[in-house]
Amino acid sequence: QSENDNYDGWWSGKYVNNRSTSQKLDRTTLKGKNISLEASDSNHLTATDINANNVRLNGGSIVLDGQQLDQTQAHTDNRNSGAWIRNVTTEKSQRQQVATTINVKDNIALNASKGDISLQNASLNAGKELSLDAKGNIHLSGSTTQNHSAETGYHKNDTAKLLTGNWHNSTQEENLARTQLTAGDNLKLSAGHDVTARGAQVHAGKNLDVTAGNKISVDVQKTANTHTIKNDKTSWGGIGGGENQDNGRLNEVSHSSELTAGNELFLSGQQGVSITGSKVKAVNGGYVDTKMGGL
Repeated sequence: QSENDNYDGWWSGKYVNNRSTSQKLDRTTLKGKNISLEASDSNHLTATDINANNVRLNGGSIVLDGQQLDQTQAHTDNRNSGAWIRNVTTEKSQRQQVATTINVKDNIALNASKGDISLQNASLNAGKELSLDAKGNIHLSGSTTQNHSAETGYHKNDTAKLLTGNWHNSTQEENLARTQLTAGDNLKLSAGHDVTARGAQVHAGKNLDVTAGNKISVDVQKTANTHTIKNDKTSWGGIGGGENQDNGRLNEVSHSSELTAGNELFLSGQQGVSITGSKVKAVNGGYVDTKMGGL
């Protein structure tokens, strides 16, 4: 299957081709004892790695997210001889997500003085205290990773059955790169409006306190796996019948959120608390407070 001997003759031919693309990321890395990042407007970190004793992020709004990296590989093998033809192309692709990570010995504090705190594919790990305080909303969600493969082809008078026709088979699998918040001691989320967690993992070694001026929503985040088969192959010039397949299968996967505490857990949403397909658990009891909404 070498590309070096491709040819195109009057009776027969061969074309083989391999190709690929790749993306690479040089991450921003910050190390120190006490790190403080200040912004009057948006404080936005993408695929950043921070290691320190203490970290403080202040801004009008705060966004911590990941960087998407894509790789592709493709192989084409086209051959013909007289009345025989077989053309096949296979393609593969991978989508990775590089997270923003903050690991500290002591405390992490994020404060958005004007708007929202949004964490998408971020990992925050504090040895002691971790707190997020937003005037607007707090959003916790993940990013989707992906593996895709496909084969597309055409053949004529192929194999002993003289198969003739087109086909296309593809498979795509997705997974979730979650947002994770972990505190060795206490963890606090406080928002003037909504707190939303989708597919997020939040754990406090001691107490977990989530407060929203409006609603708290603890929900799943979905990914999808698909498989598609299409072909219009016939055999023996149609005398042997044909397949004529055209079908697909979709399977959705729900990734639950997890809010857990080694001691007590407290949820306070003034307009209600919603928990869907998720785990909310504390060793020594959980408490829900809502003024005008429900659970």
